[in-house]
Amino acid sequence: MNSMSKVTAKKKPGPKTNASHHFDLETLYVECARCGRPLIWEKGTTTFIIQSSGIEKSLGSDWLILSMGCPSCSPDQLEFVLTLARPGSNSARSLKEKQRSN
Repeated sequence: MNSMSKVTAKKKPGPKTNASHHFDLETLYVECARCGRPLIWEKGTTTFIIQSSGIEKSLGSDWLILSMGCPSCSPDQLEFVLTLARPGSNSARSLKEKQRSN
């Protein structure tokens, strides 16, 4: 008979620091503020918008981007004003200085 023992290795949790936690800006939720539809755009677009706006990158999953219109509810419009918002708070930052065609 072959005797085998089961060993489970667990990594000790390290100290939680902001440096070890990196939030992927591409996972921010983007929604049309007029019709409520979620917006899907090319990979890298969210990062480009945040970096171009000059807003600090210390955002988390509690933030979202609101578009003042979208191709579905405003088909004749080519550019949309974007706002970075944090639901449940009064925090909102306009991204309108940096507009990009979607």
